[in-house]
Amino acid sequence: MKDTKNIRNLINVICVLGFPSGLQLDSKYTFNHDEPVGGRYSFDGFTNSKIYFDADRTGKWRLEDLTDSSQYAVTKATGQYPMGTQVWSFDTKVFSGDVELNLNACDVLNEYNCDNGICIDFSKR
Repeated sequence: MKDTKNIRNLINVICVLGFPSGLQLDSKYTFNHDEPVGGRYSFDGFTNSKIYFDADRTGKWRLEDLTDSSQYAVTKATGQYPMGTQVWSFDTKVFSGDVELNLNACDVLNEYNCDNGICIDFSKR
């Protein structure tokens, strides 16, 4: 998903898979249609977190606990959007270290996703 115009039309809800146990971050996010920050749109967690492009501090994607901004993770890779399997560096009270997270917008009842985040119908497996 290379350009911002297309991603606005494709994503309604994204799921995050692979969190270390004990973290109190959202596993589902909605696409935020407000003005992009750093040229990219953000994702709002259902309860207490946000995924956004941190153009000012790191130039990478940041997953942050909105109740405590010292609890966060940052992508290792730089890309337009952090979809698919990416390595995230966590710095939280519960866990610090690198973890592979998978962000995808697949329909869990009918699709699975590849490492790049593309959804594939179960019938094509």
